[in-house]
Amino acid sequence: MKREIVRYLLCPTCKSSDFSLSIREREGQEILRGEIACKRCGNDYIIEDGIPTLEEKPPKNIQFCDGCKRQVEAVREPWSSFVGLRGEIVLCPNCGRAIKELKYEELSPEERSYISKKFIEEDFARTAFMYEWGRLIVPSIVYGFSYQGLARITAKMASSGGGEIFLDVATGTGLVARELSRTVGPRGQIFGIDIALEMLKLGKRKAERRGLKNITFLNGDAEGLPFKDKTFDGLTCQASLNLFPQPEKALAEMSRVLKDDSKLLVSIVCYPPRPNPLMRAFFYVSERVGHRVRFFNSDEVAEMLKKHNFKAIGVRWYGAVMLVEAKKVAAPRLFSDEAPLLQTPEV
Repeated sequence: MKREIVRYLLCPTCKSSDFSLSIREREGQEILRGEIACKRCGNDYIIEDGIPTLEEKPPKNIQFCDGCKRQVEAVREPWSSFVGLRGEIVLCPNCGRAIKELKYEELSPEERSYISKKFIEEDFARTAFMYEWGRLIVPSIVYGFSYQGLARITAKMASSGGGEIFLDVATGTGLVARELSRTVGPRGQIFGIDIALEMLKLGKRKAERRGLKNITFLNGDAEGLPFKDKTFDGLTCQASLNLFPQPEKALAEMSRVLKDDSKLLVSIVCYPPRPNPLMRAFFYVSERVGHRVRFFNSDEVAEMLKKHNFKAIGVRWYGAVMLVEAKKVAAPRLFSDEAPLLQTPEV
C-alpha cells in the first residue's frame, strides 16, 4: 500500500476521512506494516503485508470471550436450512470455550449478515489456494465458459482509454483486477476489496509476480465500502452479488462511491431462460446448502439497479451468468436550486 491511498479512504465506523498514518515497516514507496488511525472515532485499522483491513465493528451480539478476552468472530452459522438446523453453540476461535447458544432466527438482519460474512470469509480463506482453478473448472462444466474469459471481457468493456480509477468489489485473488490493471495502464489505479484476507494475500503475490504495480488490495466489506463518495471512474463485481447477505445494501454502496455517468459491470448468477439439467441440479443444491446462495432472475436485477440510480445499457448471457453493463445516473433532485421553496404571492 502506498501513502497516497489514504486520501481515497473513509472510516467504515464513523464515515470520517480524517486519518493519521503510522508506518512500522516499508519497502521503497510500499507500506508493508503500520496503522491507519481515524482521528474522529479513534479506531485503528491495521496494515499487514501491504494490505489494510478496514471493517466496521461487529454488532452488539457478537461479543468477547470471557476466557481469553478476544473478540468472538468464528460464529458457526447453521450450514444448511435443508436439514433444519436452528440452534448453534458459539465457540471462541482462540481458546475453544463455548460462549452461548445462538438462535439464528432471533438475530437482527445486521447480526445475521455479520455471521454469514464471517462464515463465507473462513470458507474462502480455506480454499484460497485453489480458488482460481475452481473458477476455471466449475463454470466450464456447469455453464460452458470460464471466469478468466469473462474477466477479460469485463475489463475491455470497463475501460474507455486508460488512466481511470477502478474498484473491483469481492475481488478474491484479483482475477478481474489484474485484467483491469493491464487495461487502464500505468496511469490508472485499481483497488480490489474483499472480506477474505487470505485470498487478498494470494492475489497480491500474483500481481507482484506479473509486475502489476497499480493494484491496491484492501480487506473490507462490500456492504460498507471504506471509500469516499464519487471516487471511482468505474466499478466491477464478478459473480459475487449472490453471496452478499444484503445485496441491495452492497449496490447502494457501489452507487455511492461511483462518479455520475460512470460505468458498473456486474456479473450475476441468474436463472437462465432455458437451464439444462446440470444447471437445474446446481441451483437446487446451492440454494439449500453451503452459503445459502441467492439466485436472481433478470427482472429482479433490473429493479435493484434502477432503485440505486443505475441505468442498464447492455446485457450479455454466458450460460447462467448475466453480465450487466450499467451507468450510474445522478439522483433526481426534489426541488430546483434556482427557485426558493416558498414564494410569497403577489397582492
